[in-house]
Amino acid sequence: MNEINQDATHATVFKSIAVFGAGPGLGQAVARRYAREGYTVILVARRREPLDLLAKDLASAGATAHVITADLSDTDAVPALAEQIRAKVGNLDAFYYAPTPDGGFVPAANLTPQRAQEFMPLSFYTLLALVQEFLPHMLEQGDGAILTAQGASSVRGLPNMSGPGPAQAAQRNYLQSLHAEVAEKGVYVGMLYIGAAIEHSAFHTELEKANRVADFLELGELMALDAINRNESCGGHFREEYQTEEGECMRNDVDYKYVAAWEYKGEGEFVLHKEPLEYEEIEVKQRVYK
Repeated sequence: MNEINQDATHATVFKSIAVFGAGPGLGQAVARRYAREGYTVILVARRREPLDLLAKDLASAGATAHVITADLSDTDAVPALAEQIRAKVGNLDAFYYAPTPDGGFVPAANLTPQRAQEFMPLSFYTLLALVQEFLPHMLEQGDGAILTAQGASSVRGLPNMSGPGPAQAAQRNYLQSLHAEVAEKGVYVGMLYIGAAIEHSAFHTELEKANRVADFLELGELMALDAINRNESCGGHFREEYQTEEGECMRNDVDYKYVAAWEYKGEGEFVLHKEPLEYEEIEVKQRVYK
């Protein structure tokens, strides 16, 4: 809780929270929720433009919001960042820490010590430094909150989803110990672990990209399946075992003169639907590709 004297008889008392990693998903939701409760909100992330938009939105609803750009993977810069925050609102009453690491997931079998170390500053070391900066004031006033949110891989290792998980698991272990130490002193340490993609979050954006890649892979799988199903060469596929002596496509119009539509029934499962082609006005001829 901070107090700013305006004259000898009046003072304004307010609470403040910093949202470290104020992205478009949960970070934004936390900022809005605390703003509604009357907190002054500090928005911290790398890119200024989305922070300015959020701060403007919060201000239009009557809240006070400040923007600070920072690279939270730079742990050595935390003391200077803390001073920037104190210059705006004094010591924090609460902070939320959940920046999204770059690089995405790594299969555990491919995770090297060097790659694992790259996740540690953002996921763990910077959080430690922020706690050292702001916890003493919380303990002194007997009130405060340290909040985080991470993915389910922090709790349970999942195949092909290592990388950030071990670093965030270290964070989880640390916060559990911290909670046990400070809970009776008025400081709440809260951890949220989410096993689903939050719409508009950075993870959700990357997941959408992956899904689009998966669409192309499934289309490629279907094209190969359709080609193997047809004992001929024609159109969009060529099979070496079905060619003329001159290397031209060898069609089979007796068995494969139909329109094919494949119904997707789940991973790796397709059902073929056929509609026969009947030509009344033209003669079916084999194309020469020379």
